[in-house]
Amino acid sequence: SDNSRNRMAAYLNAHRRGNKRDVDLVYIPAFSADQEDAQGLTTRPSSQVPTPPNRPFITIRWTPVDAAQFPRAAVTFPTTLAHELVHALIDDGSHSADPDNLMAGGAIRTGVNRISIGQACAIRNSGYAG
Repeated sequence: SDNSRNRMAAYLNAHRRGNKRDVDLVYIPAFSADQEDAQGLTTRPSSQVPTPPNRPFITIRWTPVDAAQFPRAAVTFPTTLAHELVHALIDDGSHSADPDNLMAGGAIRTGVNRISIGQACAIRNSGYAG
């Protein structure tokens, strides 16, 4: 929920570690009921939340969501961190309409996980890429 994201952003802002270009990673057992299908979530400094983080942070579930209820879960869970990391690196929360693209939303992603040349350039030119 937004309240959880705000609390996490406030905590990470108050307890800085590492370089300002780092991306923080947080593992959780599950997301709130209104996000029960989520396997990962990236909160960026540009995110529209009341407490924006000083640098991006990624929240990932420990285990995949229920595959019986969300059939794509088993296909997308192994690459959730990569998907969320791209959101963080390019400071963009949008999803690709191409189901074979790593940045497609989990409901349509096939697991092929391609990235476009434009996405690769955006990742490389990111202020967070070393």
